[in-house]
Formats: sequence, structure tokens, C-alpha cells
Amino acid sequence: MLTSELWIPMCLPRFNSSGFLYAYTFCLDVEMKLCLVLISSHSTTEQFQLLRAASAKIREELGFPSTTDNVL
Repeated sequence: MLTSELWIPMCLPRFNSSGFLYAYTFCLDVEMKLCLVLISSHSTTEQFQLLRAASAKIREELGFPSTTDNVL
């Protein structure tokens, strides 16, 4: 769903053949298909919360409305 935030594991073997990177994605504008993607090498709940907070700050700075949607 394009209007949700997602936490997605990604395998990039040329970057790290023994592990994953994790992408936090959030759709900023459905009509323009504009999404924010933040990448981390850590899969912890704490890291997710840090990226979620950073996303909220970025949205606030860019003038996008805040959201209270559930995480998928």
C-alpha cells in the first residue's frame, strides 16, 4: 500500500554478501508517487524508531502532514 510506512530487508550482495540492509520507506505524496527511503544496516526495533523519527522530522521540515498510521 503506497500510503503506509514499511520496514523492508534488502539483499545487496555486492554491498554485503553476508547480510542485509533495511529500508524504511514512507510515501510522501501518492499522486506524485514521491516516497522517502532511509537505509540502515541494523534491523533492531531501536533503529526502526530512529528512522521513523527522522522521517517525521523530514516530513515536518518539508511541510508534509504528520501521520499516525500503523506500520506494516
